Amino acid sequence: MHCMTEPIRRELIGCGIPWEQITEIRLRAGTCSALTYDAHGQTRRKPIPALSLSEEDLRTVLCRLCAGAVHAYDEGLLRGYFSPQQLGGVRVGAAGRMLCTGGKPERLQTVTSLCIRLPHNVRVSGAADLALLALLRGQPTTDSAPVPSEDAAPQLCSTLFYAPPGCGKTTLLRCIIKTLCSAKTAESPFCAAVLDNGEELCNDGFSDCTVDRFCGYPRGLGMEIATRAFAPQVLICDEIGSDSEAEEILRAQACGVPLIATAHADSMEMLLRRPCFRRLYDHGVFSRYVRLYRTSSGFSFRCEAAV
Repeated sequence: MHCMTEPIRRELIGCGIPWEQITEIRLRAGTCSALTYDAHGQTRRKPIPALSLSEEDLRTVLCRLCAGAVHAYDEGLLRGYFSPQQLGGVRVGAAGRMLCTGGKPERLQTVTSLCIRLPHNVRVSGAADLALLALLRGQPTTDSAPVPSEDAAPQLCSTLFYAPPGCGKTTLLRCIIKTLCSAKTAESPFCAAVLDNGEELCNDGFSDCTVDRFCGYPRGLGMEIATRAFAPQVLICDEIGSDSEAEEILRAQACGVPLIATAHADSMEMLLRRPCFRRLYDHGVFSRYVRLYRTSSGFSFRCEAAV
C-alpha cells in the first residue's frame, strides 16, 4: 500500500475490503480500475469507477514499485511482468504502448495498466496436510482426496497442478514448499531446488525451508545445475508452458528427480491440446495431473494418473 499515491490509497481503503482478502490491484489509465479479492473461496472483482488515473499516475506507482530504479526492471517490462526485489513475492504486470522493431519488443514507452498480484500464504494443516503429502507421493485417491498412508516411504512423484489463472497455483506451490521443506514442521525436510523465475515462491517467511533458489535461469539450465551440483530430492517450478521449456524439462528429467510444477488450463483436455504438454504427457514426465480448485477452506483437488 505504501507504493500507492495518496488518492489511490484513499480509494482502495474506501472499498472496505480487508487487505488480507485482496489478491490483485488493477490500476488503469483512462479506464476503470478494480480490485480482485477472495470471498470464502470465490474470486470476486470490485470496480473502482471513482478512481480516475492518468498515464503519469501509473508511471509514479511503477517508479515506487521499482524503488526509483525502473531501468533495473527493463527486461521484465519487455516480457510484461516483474517482481520488485523489495516486495517479496509480489508480481507486477505492466501493459501499454510497446516500441517494437522488426517484430521484437525494445521498450515499453507508456504504461496504461498495472496488475499488482499480492502473495498470500495458505498453510495446509492436520488431515489436509496428510492428504497433500499423499497426493505428492502418488498414493491412491478417493473421489475427493488422496488417502494418506503412514507407512509410505517419503518419496515423491512428478506432479503437474493445473487451473485457470487466479486459482492460486503459485500460492499452492508456496504451501507445498512449506509442507515439504520447513525445518520447523518436518522432522526430515525435503531438499528442494526451486526454479523461481518470477521470484515469487520463496521470499518472506521461508527462512526455515531447506531450498536452493534458481532465479532468472533458463528452466533447463537451472534444473541441470541443480541436479548435478545440489542433489535435490525434488524440483519445483511455476507456470511452465512453452515448447522450449518442454524440451528443457525432457532433458532434465533424464536425471530422475521428481518435478512438481504448475500450468494454466481449465481441463485435462485443454491442457493436452497444447503441443508442449502433449509432448510431456507422451513421454510420461508427470505421474499425476491434478486439477486445482480454490475453496473457502483452502484448496481441493481432482487427481488423474498419467496413462
